[in-house]
Amino acid sequence: FVINDYPSFEISYRTRVDIHPYFDDDPWFTGFVQTLPQPGKKRPYEYSGFGFFDQLDWVTVNETYPIQAVEDIVKDIIQNTVAPNTQIIYNPAKIEATGYTTQGIIDLYVVSAKKAIEDLADLASGFEYGVDNSREFYFRPIDTDVHYSYWAGKHFQYIEIAENPHKIRNRLYIKVGLIQGTGFGWVKEGTNIIGYEEDAPSIAEYGLREALVAAPEILSIADSRVWAQQLLTKTSIPEIKAKIKNVLFDETKAKIDAKGKVRITTDDGIEYELFIKKAAYSMSPEGILGSLDLV
Repeated sequence: FVINDYPSFEISYRTRVDIHPYFDDDPWFTGFVQTLPQPGKKRPYEYSGFGFFDQLDWVTVNETYPIQAVEDIVKDIIQNTVAPNTQIIYNPAKIEATGYTTQGIIDLYVVSAKKAIEDLADLASGFEYGVDNSREFYFRPIDTDVHYSYWAGKHFQYIEIAENPHKIRNRLYIKVGLIQGTGFGWVKEGTNIIGYEEDAPSIAEYGLREALVAAPEILSIADSRVWAQQLLTKTSIPEIKAKIKNVLFDETKAKIDAKGKVRITTDDGIEYELFIKKAAYSMSPEGILGSLDLV
């Protein structure tokens, strides 16, 4: 945010900022200050920051977890590593049951909390994670419901949408954290590559596209295959991305949560249903505009 004079109160690194447009009781954005104007800079003075989700990259996990439910590992990471060392709050009620129990040891050694949780979300299959407007960490099933419907010209002014087939990978060779003592098939003895998972319909349509994926913290072959199978659901199809610009919030005065899907109708009447990846807001005396990143 930008102000024309230094504020009457102190703003320092990690100062919390809550923004409540239209006098909404719930903040539309909760974050913290990360950059400050340097002394001697001319007006206006600019402060910038991020949401608390970024603090998951600040701390590393150094734990070995025996066979247990994925959500219990996530709870331990947030309660004992993340919450004590960041401004993120641990609320066990927001870390939901996954129904998946690891089949071997998970060895998290100097792994960022964000990377560890990302891999655990893939292992659980169909889970998402983040930090909400109460600064509380959540780990929950991916919401596939459509929560918003917007029309070009009425709710937003511009849209960019594109399909990217270049990142398709439909055979994933899996590298894990345990050296294999014996060889099998084409897998060499003494390697930590345990085989591959592939998507046959994708190969038939787009041709064979291979990649090596690594999960060094996963020691179980069974767990690593489940993890790779979940990755395939994302990598074996073309990536569709859209960006809506100049969303007219003065029309709806309603906050958009980065949860679930939005149905967008373009100028020529074509409909898309895409997941909301990010919602951003721009505020000025003329009103509030926004942009949505969709996948």
